[in-house]
Amino acid sequence: MSALFESRWVDPPPWVAELDPSTLPGGFVAGGLAAGLKVDGALDVGVLLCLSAEVTSAARFCDSGVLAAPVVLCQTECDLHAIRAVVANSGGANAATGEAGMTQARLVQVGAGNALGLDARHVAVASTGVIGVQLPGERIADSLMGVAATLDPRKGTSSPPQSGLPTQSTSTRPCRSSCLQGRSGSALSAREPA
Repeated sequence: MSALFESRWVDPPPWVAELDPSTLPGGFVAGGLAAGLKVDGALDVGVLLCLSAEVTSAARFCDSGVLAAPVVLCQTECDLHAIRAVVANSGGANAATGEAGMTQARLVQVGAGNALGLDARHVAVASTGVIGVQLPGERIADSLMGVAATLDPRKGTSSPPQSGLPTQSTSTRPCRSSCLQGRSGSALSAREPA
C-alpha cells in the first residue's frame, strides 16, 4: 500500500488494494475543463460522475469556524447519502462571500445537475483558491454543458480523467487522490498526506 493508506493504528483489510491513481474504478467517469476562472486559461473545473443510478455516498467536512459557501450548500442542500457527482473548481474558494456566494454555489450545483441529468441534490460542489472572491456560477454552469458530453454514461466503462486539475490552496502539502477496490465495490479518496 502507498503512504496514502498507511496507518500506525490499523492495517488495511486484505481485500482492499490501491488501484493505479491514473485510472478510475468501474462505474465512474471524470473530466476537466477551463471555465475561465484562471487568467492563464488553465483547467479550473473538474467533474466526477458515478454512472450508477443508485449510490451510497458519504461526505466529510472540515470543522473550521468559517465555512465556505460550497461547504454550507453541500451540508444543507445535498442528499449526502446519494451523491452521484462532484464538481470542483480551482481559482476561487467562494469563501467569505456571504449569501451571494451561496447563490453562486447553487448556480453551479443546479447547472451541473442539468448538464448531467441529475437532481441537484445529488451533486456536491467544492471550491479552492482565493478567499473572498465569488464564483462566476453561471459561467461555470454554462461550461459544464460542454464537459457533460465527454462523460457519456452509455459507454458504461470507467475512463481516466482527461487531465489533472491543478489547485491553488492554502495548504502547503500536495494533495493526492486515489481509488480503492474492495470486495463490496469501489471507493474514491482524496486527501493531503500526513
